[in-house]
Amino acid sequence: MVGSPSLEFFFSQLRACTCLIHGPDYSKRNLDCLSRHLKCLFNIIITERPPDIQPIPASFSDSPHTTEQCQPFGPILVAFAKSAFLQQLVVWVDPARVPIDIRSFLLRFIFLHLDLLISQAKQNVLHSPDVLRPILHLLVYTKHLQEVQFSQELSHLLKSLCVLLCRDSSVLKYSRKGPAGDNVRDAFLLIVALSVRDPDVAQYLTSGSDLCPVLATGLSGLYSSLPKKLIVSSTGPQNGISPSKELYVSGAGWHRLSKQEWSSCQPLSQFLSTLDFCDLAVRKASVPVRKHILFYIYSGFLLPVLGSALHQDSVDEVVAATAYLELFLRRLTEPALIGVFLRFIITAEFDSLPVLSTLINRLNLNPTLSMVTLSLFRTVLGLNCEDAMYSLVFQ
Repeated sequence: MVGSPSLEFFFSQLRACTCLIHGPDYSKRNLDCLSRHLKCLFNIIITERPPDIQPIPASFSDSPHTTEQCQPFGPILVAFAKSAFLQQLVVWVDPARVPIDIRSFLLRFIFLHLDLLISQAKQNVLHSPDVLRPILHLLVYTKHLQEVQFSQELSHLLKSLCVLLCRDSSVLKYSRKGPAGDNVRDAFLLIVALSVRDPDVAQYLTSGSDLCPVLATGLSGLYSSLPKKLIVSSTGPQNGISPSKELYVSGAGWHRLSKQEWSSCQPLSQFLSTLDFCDLAVRKASVPVRKHILFYIYSGFLLPVLGSALHQDSVDEVVAATAYLELFLRRLTEPALIGVFLRFIITAEFDSLPVLSTLINRLNLNPTLSMVTLSLFRTVLGLNCEDAMYSLVFQ
């Protein structure tokens, strides 16, 4: 394939496009020429099919590069990613550098071509950071612009991003660590933020995508990996890091998780990072999207997962679940999401048993459980919610 005509034609078009964006030439002649070459360049990329997937030996199944090996790119897309052309193109159309009189035209032009690239490609180009990152940068550049001239093209591009995010489960792993997770989180926040200004995006997020349910299922999945038992110890783990199935807490008088304690537990740290992301997503989203996210967090995480955890037979596991709930509530900053957690504590039922009554009835069962539950109630009262204070005082 290295010497094939299609690859040679690709490089010729790539060189032509790179030369055209080398300087600040935004003349009509230059833009017309760039449009022709860019269309040819992207058509070459979108028609390339991924190479045949080779089965991976079982001995490599746990390799951190398994995903990349299972979903390889074709040589043209690989060459395109390595060229960093898309990054150069986004810098060239930076609204701060482009003359105002052609800014809207140029952004419409770029949005149309990027939409063609990501929506028509036979490979998932968003798996390449060298493709995804420049697109995110372009959205950041334009998020404060109010021009209506390119709003339709921008909406089409964002819809294509939404469709790909919903279609590909590996891209939806917004809770993963590292640059890949950062890119997905940035993409999600940009999309929900745009829903405030664009009703079509809000409509798609609430009725045509799975992005909102994915937030709840992400929390549920991460919660299942949290330590089920808290170990009271004055020394803590020998290496300073708690094993994934254990969480060390301080000795006598302990009643709530401190930063030193939860930061030593990798699964809990990852859960809190994802909870912070949900908190920010709720804050940035439009009203319809916010209601959608809150509904799924309540019905997909709080009721089935935390409700079940608080009603287990094991006292140790109930102590852990209560301590986690107190920590989550203390962590949140967005009033709407805090309200959902309070609603769960004050009004929710699990197996026909009110959650609040269950918590109150356990105050005399176990000293540690009593201390943790009282700490939860103190955190609830500290939020100064009249309905919550009324319920606690009269029960």
